[in-house]
Amino acid sequence: MVPFLKSYKMIDILLSYLNQKKYSLESSAYQKYSSMVYPKFIADRFSEYKDDLPDNFNDFILRYKHYCNENMPEDNNINISEFNFNNLSSGIEKLDDITRFISSSEKVLYLIFGFFILQYVHILTLISIRKKTLIYSKEDIIKFFDKKIQFSQADIAKEWEVDNDTLSKWFEIMYQSNPFVKRKKINLSEYLRMYNDFFIVEKDRRSKDDDFMIPDDKIDFYISIAIKGKTYKKSEVIELGFDLDDRPSTTHYTQARKFLSGKYPYYTLLNKFPSAWALELIEELKIK
Repeated sequence: MVPFLKSYKMIDILLSYLNQKKYSLESSAYQKYSSMVYPKFIADRFSEYKDDLPDNFNDFILRYKHYCNENMPEDNNINISEFNFNNLSSGIEKLDDITRFISSSEKVLYLIFGFFILQYVHILTLISIRKKTLIYSKEDIIKFFDKKIQFSQADIAKEWEVDNDTLSKWFEIMYQSNPFVKRKKINLSEYLRMYNDFFIVEKDRRSKDDDFMIPDDKIDFYISIAIKGKTYKKSEVIELGFDLDDRPSTTHYTQARKFLSGKYPYYTLLNKFPSAWALELIEELKIK
């Protein structure tokens, strides 16, 4: 869920590899492939919204730019009008700034929704140019990048806000052992699978990623997760689980250990938890 709220660093990595700044929106190659990619992508991922979206990518960009200017939060310091939309990199690189203004406002959520479409059509267009054939699915993106873009465990630990030892423990708990212990690099598809395992609440995981939209009754919940970040300290789990106004006391730590260690043995092994685990622990404490 909510990949578009947390994916901007990954998007930046993909675009950097593609040397995206050399491709102008006005170039004949870009016009050719984006005109084919956009309708295929919308039909493949957003067929139920097709009638509400522009028919072509150029019109989508113009409408989205107008929507941004009309609906950005009043206290922001981002001027969408300054984006150079002849080269989409300038717009996409603003996603990091825009996520700072995420709130429960549907208008802001739609800004991110628009960036999701913008990002993926842009990436698929650039891959299509490179391969000289039409590429329009997420599977094609992963296949293209899988062995071209790789990560070390140390890279992932840094991004996920933990040390290497803690990440190794996460792997051992989730997969019974660390499958990457003797490997220098982790492929993109493996990274995405791990991300799903650690940061998507289990009951919300999907067997297919063909519906990324947030259910209406979970908008506030997932926006709060996006703002909070990927990990929770043990003290935060206890504080949120017991709904405390102050820092947890020794008694609170003792109670939490008593309530959680039987059902969740990993609780005693870690001081930092990925959000999927932390949210389960918090919910368990709330019902005690």
